[in-house]
Amino acid sequence: METLTIAGVQSQPFGSCPALAQSPDGIVWQYLQPPFPQLDSIAGMDSDGVNLVIANTRGYLSITQNGQSFNAMELDDGFGTQSILYDSTSGNWLAVGTRVYGNDAGPYVAGDQVAQIYRGDTANGPWYMTWTHNSRDSFFYKIKRFPSDLSQGLQHDVLIICGYDGGSGDLWYSIDQGFSWAKAEIPNGIGPILSVALYMIDGITYWVYGCSNGVFYSTGLLDTDWQEILLPAKDVVIDMQVSSNLSTLVLVGNNGVYWTYNGAEIFSWSHDGYVFDGLHKQAVNGQDVFFFWARSTLTQYTYWYTQDFVNWTAASNSIHVQSSVSTI
Repeated sequence: METLTIAGVQSQPFGSCPALAQSPDGIVWQYLQPPFPQLDSIAGMDSDGVNLVIANTRGYLSITQNGQSFNAMELDDGFGTQSILYDSTSGNWLAVGTRVYGNDAGPYVAGDQVAQIYRGDTANGPWYMTWTHNSRDSFFYKIKRFPSDLSQGLQHDVLIICGYDGGSGDLWYSIDQGFSWAKAEIPNGIGPILSVALYMIDGITYWVYGCSNGVFYSTGLLDTDWQEILLPAKDVVIDMQVSSNLSTLVLVGNNGVYWTYNGAEIFSWSHDGYVFDGLHKQAVNGQDVFFFWARSTLTQYTYWYTQDFVNWTAASNSIHVQSSVSTI
């Protein structure tokens, strides 16, 4: 059985604090110790099966094996981590984000913001920077792993980093566990890329991109012939998942939830007064359950979940969820 772990910010009567909680079903929650001693934004979280690693946006990590005691360590003070990933093939950890230079340093001047990649030999380090963007106005938002799957045309594990290079959306990929990176081809007019998915339609595998100016797809990472998926309403898609049987592409934007069974007809759902911040797919009793993390000044609910996109259940765990991961 999978365990769902969430990290974020919990509101308290006298302020807010970092929060960590676990659940076998996304309904009943066990609250663990806060991962950081002060209020921090959670940048990402992943597990290697033993260690749960939580990253904040200030360049620090909190590592635990039981959710009660934590080993705090510095990834790199001042590095604006945005996403963290454990690569099970190499056994290494990867973190991506952006460093904003407050002072002149080497080739950079104060105010430069540069996307970078860090690698950790183990969860507890050592961590070291392995790659720096050549643009002084670049961001990395997310790193994601797509395991090799011949049925979907993937002969190798593919790591994808999405972001912005100062002029348009930016996408880098690796087929050697992140030791080298190649730039994907991005057509003109594409805004920052915040999410990526792999989805099969009529036996053809497509890469799908959630961008600031729309949702697009292509047949390959070097294919510049991108086609747009028109959403029912204007939105910025921040995350995507595909159902375990590969039939359903699920997208979440700030304004609502979208899904399709064929890539052509798009369905949507939203709730007045709420903004959505993320999406998580969890196996519960052998069935996919999709969780949508939400926030609002209404504070009544903090997430919704559904199995069939017909019946929606609202719930609250008092946590503004900023990252989630499933472990066995």
